[in-house]
Amino acid sequence: MPRQHKRKDGARKYGFSAEAMKHAVTDVRDNNMSIRRAAFLHDINRTTLLNHLKARHCGPVGRPTLLSPDEERLIVHALHKLGDWGFGIDRSAVQCIVLDYLKMQVNRM
Repeated sequence: MPRQHKRKDGARKYGFSAEAMKHAVTDVRDNNMSIRRAAFLHDINRTTLLNHLKARHCGPVGRPTLLSPDEERLIVHALHKLGDWGFGIDRSAVQCIVLDYLKMQVNRM
């Protein structure tokens, strides 16, 4: 059984809720509150709030995907059907199936 990590009391907290960030940004912009005070009140890291105010590092992380969520669901459904029919599918087979799908999409254009 894998070990379950338990955070120590008083340890640094990472992350924030979207609602808290929204309230902090409106406090700074509309209510002329200082960044330090808004970060303290809403329990958000001060530099993270500053980055959101300046619209830095707010985009999605990682590369954009080639497949849309609908296409991914279609491929997952097909792979589940193949598994139900008794075909053993390994990583290289999945890669070949996705590559064939992408080639078909390019040929349609």
